[in-house]
Amino acid sequence: MNPDTLVLGCTHYPLLRPLIERAVPAGMRVIDSAEAAAEAAALLFNGRAQVSNEAARPGQVRCFATDSVEKFERLGSRFLNQPTGKVELIDLGG
Repeated sequence: MNPDTLVLGCTHYPLLRPLIERAVPAGMRVIDSAEAAAEAAALLFNGRAQVSNEAARPGQVRCFATDSVEKFERLGSRFLNQPTGKVELIDLGG
């Protein structure tokens, strides 16, 4: 088997993407699953989706975590390239 594509399926893999791209064979395509999902959602909604939360203004980032708020506040800014602000804990009831 000679795969030509690698899908980054975990949330922390984009931080490692430059290292991963250097480690895979030349010509192998590396896809960030989060980017692909966002592009698919944008195509699906075709501009019809609107933010229903009045607290979320354009350009404002609100972060939510289902696990350690402290860990997300510490590491989230690395993903976003900006401060996360106060992260809110969400209980999914599981």
